Amino acid sequence: MSGYRFSKYTPPPDSEKSDFERLLKIFMQLILITSGNVSEALQWLIEVDKQYKLTNDQYGIGNFIED
Repeated sequence: MSGYRFSKYTPPPDSEKSDFERLLKIFMQLILITSGNVSEALQWLIEVDKQYKLTNDQYGIGNFIED
């Protein structure tokens, strides 16, 4: 008998994502919250970065904007 076997989905850890992909995911959510206002979303991203230290010495907000 053939069929399907389902198991619990385990998403990959965030460590596999690049710094750009992690920041892009947050930025896209902020774009939705700010109704498409890019400059306001960037300001919020900078504030979130200050509070939660999303970036490091190798990759910062400036690198994200450049990419």
